[in-house]
Amino acid sequence: MKIGLHQRTTGNTLITLFCLTALAVVAVVQSIRDHHASNPEKVTQEERTVKPLAEPFSIHTYRIEAILDVFDGDTVRAMIYQGFDNFKVVDIRIRDINTPECKGEEKAAGIPVKLVVANKLLSFDDLRTYDGPNLRDKYGRFLSSIRACQHEVCFDLAHYLLRENLAKKYGATKPTFSEEEIANIRKLAHDILLPEFKKWVEEEKCGFRKPSKVPPRSRIAISLSKQDVMVEYGLEFGYLEEAEEGKDILKITDLFLKLHRADSPVE
Repeated sequence: MKIGLHQRTTGNTLITLFCLTALAVVAVVQSIRDHHASNPEKVTQEERTVKPLAEPFSIHTYRIEAILDVFDGDTVRAMIYQGFDNFKVVDIRIRDINTPECKGEEKAAGIPVKLVVANKLLSFDDLRTYDGPNLRDKYGRFLSSIRACQHEVCFDLAHYLLRENLAKKYGATKPTFSEEEIANIRKLAHDILLPEFKKWVEEEKCGFRKPSKVPPRSRIAISLSKQDVMVEYGLEFGYLEEAEEGKDILKITDLFLKLHRADSPVE
């Protein structure tokens, strides 16, 4: 009888201790909530801009060491740093958006948007890719976002393309582009890159040459360069042409010279 009474007393004591501990935890949590409710944090506009970089969904974060290629506005090949001196070449498909394809009916807009993306990414020194675990599309590309913070400016590639009307939100189905939208996107991309191209032409001192060819979808780690982007832009819009047939040397066309003179101030 004494043993049974002792066991019941011990059990009641444990239950009482457990209940008291649970009540204490609830009280602490409620106290913290009351504190935040009575003392709301003051968040500046800059902090609101940076905040998306720390979204809970971004479980894996990798530094992009080099942009190797841009296949179209929403697909990039990059070399990422995985830590402990480990590097990997991956294909990144930007999440939640769709840009015109660089082939077929959308090619007229796809190539200019691709060049806008390449030029923009090359302008940042600290690019990072944010993704969840094992997120891949049916082609094996990593579904991710590309972002950067530099000189107090935060950049998100998907947000940028949507803001400039160069992409559409990817919903339940893949969005397409009408002929009118393709023509409009081509003009928007042209106007974004034209000042960059003019500046590049003025600064280029070694002549204009075609970039060395790398096999399509190659895993060779050759970084994309500003020259690659500007040369392709010039050829796409007729501002550069071959100086001699079959040669890599290029020259400025009369079309660009007329455009440049039209934009120059009248003396």
